[in-house]
Amino acid sequence: MKIIYTPADGDEQTWDWDPKLVRARDAELIEGRADATWDEFQMQLLAGRMRARRVLLWFLLRKDHPTLRLDDVDFAAGEMKAEHTVDELVELREGLEDAPNIPDDRREAARDFLDQRIAKLREDGEEPAGKARSKPSAKSSAS
Repeated sequence: MKIIYTPADGDEQTWDWDPKLVRARDAELIEGRADATWDEFQMQLLAGRMRARRVLLWFLLRKDHPTLRLDDVDFAAGEMKAEHTVDELVELREGLEDAPNIPDDRREAARDFLDQRIAKLREDGEEPAGKARSKPSAKSSAS
């Protein structure tokens, strides 16, 4: 996932963030600040929950500013965005089925949300990594 932070009074900062590479100690820190399990936190990010976005930005900024407190992180809603690839969304959807402690109604809502996002990205031309889009040929049946 690409995290893009563009503060009104500063330079744009970007991070490539892969939740699978986060160390357990850091994941526990994030869970505590987000008041969510690791799986819930990832779904909250995807759904655009502001608390999850603020916690993630705090975590990323702390790499350069170790004494930064979560309460010090405040930004306009449009200053931070998270961009997912189809592969990341598909992986999240697959993981959703095995994620414990998610009520069935929330699981179903998350599944529907992910399916819509995946369909939208594919419709917009985003393909899973490693798969090249084929160019339509003159012999194509889609005319």
